[in-house]
Amino acid sequence: MNIHQVNSKETMLNENDIVIVSAYMTDTPPKIKNAAKKNGLSTERLVYTIYLQQMQNPSLIRIREGNTLFTIAALPERYGYVSIYNGDTNNSISTNISNFTQSAYKIGFNILMLKGMDESLKDNIKAIQGAIQNAKVSYDKSNDLLYVKFNQPHGD
Repeated sequence: MNIHQVNSKETMLNENDIVIVSAYMTDTPPKIKNAAKKNGLSTERLVYTIYLQQMQNPSLIRIREGNTLFTIAALPERYGYVSIYNGDTNNSISTNISNFTQSAYKIGFNILMLKGMDESLKDNIKAIQGAIQNAKVSYDKSNDLLYVKFNQPHGD
């Protein structure tokens, strides 16, 4: 099976395929690998199942941009914790994240913490930081978290 990221400018994947690609691209922690082996599953299948459960959580906000899915856990004071499920190519991820952050701002978030499920965030951090407008953007390499604080916060 040849599972790979797909350029959304050429082909739009369905949401399930995005989750599959994201599961295959994830650098899986040893605990997950051991759990998969113990239960007779491939690591990718277990990660896919975990991601599907996360995507179906009704308390999360879901947004799609290109071949990238985002879930936002809304926290107090207009903070959002974002998980990124990427099925798009490196050429498109910075645009997808930039467009997503602007959408999140429009729906009322002032600060976002973005966590990549694969290496696309880390691998493209400079382009992503350059693409996000009207915000202070910083990257915590040790936790692989991108912080976005918008310049004009929403009031309560």
